[in-house]
Amino acid sequence: MNVINLCKDIINFESSIGSDNLLICKEINLSNYSNVKKICLISKLDTVDLDASLGFIITNIEKLYDTEYNIIFLTHKDHIDDITFIIAGYTTKICNINRINCYMYGKFIQSTLDKHTKIDEDFLGLANKNKYILERNMYNQMHNIYRVLDQVNTKYCIKHRSDEYYINMNEFINLMKTNDKLIINNLFFSGIEYYISDHIFGSTTISIKKMINNLKDILERKKIINKIYLSHTEKVFGVAYLYDKYSMVELAKNEKQILLDNFYVYDCERFDDYLFSTMNSGSNITFIHNKYSKSMIQKKFRLWIKKNVGYKDENLSISISEDELLAIKKSLMSVKSLII
Repeated sequence: MNVINLCKDIINFESSIGSDNLLICKEINLSNYSNVKKICLISKLDTVDLDASLGFIITNIEKLYDTEYNIIFLTHKDHIDDITFIIAGYTTKICNINRINCYMYGKFIQSTLDKHTKIDEDFLGLANKNKYILERNMYNQMHNIYRVLDQVNTKYCIKHRSDEYYINMNEFINLMKTNDKLIINNLFFSGIEYYISDHIFGSTTISIKKMINNLKDILERKKIINKIYLSHTEKVFGVAYLYDKYSMVELAKNEKQILLDNFYVYDCERFDDYLFSTMNSGSNITFIHNKYSKSMIQKKFRLWIKKNVGYKDENLSISISEDELLAIKKSLMSVKSLII
């Protein structure tokens, strides 16, 4: 099944389509899909009367973009997933494709917290009391995962940003299941001082739970690490994964080998398509233009990068005209010589 076309059909409410075990439809008719174990029903209703003999149960209901339609997620009672996706971040229009794509491979939990919530008041107090530098963004990112960890009961777990998607994750998931390393992607990955990419990463649930619990303890100063690793969120994530395996002395001495032994860096170009997001800053735009040369979509303080320019996500409300794209690329070319 071509998942890119699948996502197009979802947006356009076209005919019933199915993958190996997922059916996207406007009306439930399983006569031609005997192996289907999951259904995404596109409906104006917020529920559905099911024939009990079919064996499907409703697992989630959400709005489809800003339309009058809902997506009703149904799973067969005999189906058992071995992956849980923790989809962390703001709820956006991109989330529909994101979650349907993840639903093909496993369960998903949407964990969304606004940037200015009160979740870290205790942490703020502790930080002020102990007079150490607060990295609020680090703590919010950690807590967005930590707060739902106890709901994860599958063998594997993948953390996935809510404002991105990666089409055809078969290879990524297979690597996760056949590796004892943390599978990450190469977006902004440098490896220097364990600076990994935190856009999407996966491993066994046991490993992910250890990592995030370590991260929480590090940020709350219950576990102490070298302060050089506290300069960036991505570094703290990397060190949190390694904390139980190596001393700070070992981390400092054997950085290259430890990276090779513990992280598998998956090149995003191996996905059929992707849409990833970052802050709309000059340095980021310059870096991405040099590394990816893809379609860049700017909106206020946010920058999206898309692999396949020919496939336009009109309903994502982040489309950009060819003239605007040309202007962006032209302005970037003027600073390309400064890129190392």
